Amino acid sequence: MLDKNKQQPFYQVPKAFGNLLEEGKMSLIDIWIYTIMYDTYKITTLRDEQGNKYIKISYETLMKKLNVNSRKTISNSIKNLINLGLIKIETTKGKSTKYFI
Repeated sequence: MLDKNKQQPFYQVPKAFGNLLEEGKMSLIDIWIYTIMYDTYKITTLRDEQGNKYIKISYETLMKKLNVNSRKTISNSIKNLINLGLIKIETTKGKSTKYFI
C-alpha cells in the first residue's frame, strides 16, 4: 500500500514509448522490461573493456518483478527491444548476458 505522506521512488518512462505502444511496436511488457533495465543501468558500476556501462539481469529476476511465468515472453520482449535499437546484448558462452542500454 502506498503511504501518501511519504515520498515514493518511481520509474521514469520515455514519452515516446506511448507512441510506440499505440503503433503496436512495443508491448507493456517491453516497456516494463526496458524500464527495469534502465533503472538498474543508472546505478550499475559494471563496465566492459572499453569503459561502457552494462547490466546483468536474469530472466528469472524479470519474470518475478513482472509476475510473468513464461521465459518466452521475456525473451520475445528482449528481442523486440534489440530490434528497436533500445538495448544491445553481448553473450559469452558460460557467462551471464551483458545488456547495454
